[in-house]
Amino acid sequence: AIEVAPGVDEVGLPYDPSSGPLDRADLFQLVTAWRNRTSDEADATLYALFVNSLMADNGDELFGIMFDTTDREGFAVAPKTTERFFREHEPTLVATLQLRTFAHEFLHALNRHHADAAQMRDGRLTLEAPTRCISERAQRGWMLSEKPLMALSPQTIRFFQTADSQD
Repeated sequence: AIEVAPGVDEVGLPYDPSSGPLDRADLFQLVTAWRNRTSDEADATLYALFVNSLMADNGDELFGIMFDTTDREGFAVAPKTTERFFREHEPTLVATLQLRTFAHEFLHALNRHHADAAQMRDGRLTLEAPTRCISERAQRGWMLSEKPLMALSPQTIRFFQTADSQD
């Protein structure tokens, strides 16, 4: 069972918003700060950071990232980046794309990978595929190449049905 207890907790995080988009080095510092905290209320913890912007190693802006790959405890999403990229051509789907990105990164924390994505009968890609895989850059903003599918691949469903609890 998964219990979600969202809350705002920015105390002591080593980040200054004036420094711009978060990169892997910034996120590593956040992982270190998080690991030094204890919780008596949960068997395992997973944290999601909602940030203004994220940057890949190559300088590209990201919608989200699974950055704690050692223990798969944390991921970050940048809802404002998703909004900024898609508001011109896909304004009615911005909230869906933000949720899709959150679910995609959450799946990484549950040991699912991009390769676990499936193309369904109607041609659309499941949640394991990054949002960029269903998008294309237009002259002024981004647009979707297909309607977002909010579904898991059959492979992921089988994984959750059959995997040992430690997996």
